[in-house]
Amino acid sequence: MSKKFSLFIPIGKEICDPNYLTVYTVRSLLGRGAFAQCYLATIENGEEYAIKVVKLSEIKNTKLREKLDSEISIHQSLNSPHIVKMYRSFRDSEFLYMVLEYCKNGGMDALLKRHKSFSEQQVRVFTTQILDALEYLHEAKQVVHRDLKLGNLFLDNNNNIKLGDFGLAAVIKEGQKKRTICGTPNYIAPEVLFDKDNGHSFEVDIWSLGVIIYTLLVGVPPFQKKDVKEIYKMIEANSYIFPKDSNISQECKQLISSILTTNPMERPTLTELRRSRFLSRKETMFAKILRNLGSSVTAERPNIDYLVFSIPLSKIKGVGYILISGYHGIYFSDHSNILSKVGVQTFTYIGVRIDNNRKILRKEEHATGKVPEHLVDKYERLKYFIRNFKSNKWKEDVEASFIVRIKRMENGLIHGLWNNLIVLDYNDGLKIMVYDEGRKIWATDGDKDIPVTKSLIKQCIGVLKTQDK
Repeated sequence: MSKKFSLFIPIGKEICDPNYLTVYTVRSLLGRGAFAQCYLATIENGEEYAIKVVKLSEIKNTKLREKLDSEISIHQSLNSPHIVKMYRSFRDSEFLYMVLEYCKNGGMDALLKRHKSFSEQQVRVFTTQILDALEYLHEAKQVVHRDLKLGNLFLDNNNNIKLGDFGLAAVIKEGQKKRTICGTPNYIAPEVLFDKDNGHSFEVDIWSLGVIIYTLLVGVPPFQKKDVKEIYKMIEANSYIFPKDSNISQECKQLISSILTTNPMERPTLTELRRSRFLSRKETMFAKILRNLGSSVTAERPNIDYLVFSIPLSKIKGVGYILISGYHGIYFSDHSNILSKVGVQTFTYIGVRIDNNRKILRKEEHATGKVPEHLVDKYERLKYFIRNFKSNKWKEDVEASFIVRIKRMENGLIHGLWNNLIVLDYNDGLKIMVYDEGRKIWATDGDKDIPVTKSLIKQCIGVLKTQDK
């Protein structure tokens, strides 16, 4: 059982910053540590902040006071897109208050707990953002964090990673080494524990990053035991394995192994990490969508073109579809498209060619009375589809799109539209539409809206993960 604790600050209480005369109203507890508690607070205009509150009576010796002063001095000097911003600090007779940027989407540790593990594409994005933070700390500010872990990585409104908690951070002067044993057991570098004579420096953050990459992919840290002493034995022996069922790529394993090297001088630099085969790959569209879906999303009907109806037909040798813009189209097995709007005397043909492994689209507009010979067959199939499948659901003010890819899923098809909207089109009529890079989602059965529940989002993530290769 966990020990009971009391709140430093009652929920609803107002805290006044005497320097700026700003009043913060405490709304909820976000987290707590040995000497501090963190609260969500708002000011008069509704802006939200995280306030870290330290109980001064617990800071009983000079070393702890110096450590606290160092944390404030370092954190307040930092200004980077991937570091939690500290705006100011103030104190009264009982507490010290640090006013911080509020990261609405929570911590990476909670996100991993919900998802169990992440794809390599997702981990690549997270890692690149952590590298941005470390490059700023190490190279611009000469600061080593020394407590890099999932619990100190937060997500802002746009799901960007922000590194926080600089309680163990230190400024490293040229050639200097630190010798204090500090950090979180699973993430501590071996030189911190076992090489006090030579000390440690920036390389400890590189080690912790390797632990984070492994943990995000596998779901548990590489050095994991119930007893801390056993964890330290594993770290000393550099004893970890990649689970047989993990499906981690060879290039990713090589990266992790190069980072989790006992000798800190043999670990890759930040520049070398960025140039590694694993991290130099670009993020796919599916990876970006999965990253955003895994956090906070908005349930909202699309204001862009979307799929109303689709059906694979051998008669037309393709998948016929109708869009909310009123266009009827056919997506053929050669990835080409032909589409037209009922009552309009023109049609559009979109051909495809492959150039250097890239798909190049070629758009042609033609009058229905002058169909080019090479398109007669496909145009006849389009006329057949329009005659036999009609829809009264369409909007005049929507810019027309078209299907650019179709993939199979269990019990249906996945459609990708030119406007980057993804449709999970189930055989039973359910359609889940994901757009704005996964920040927005909508579901319908054709007749009515379907509530976007957590289980529906989880279902959507599960399907899209199979496409994120």
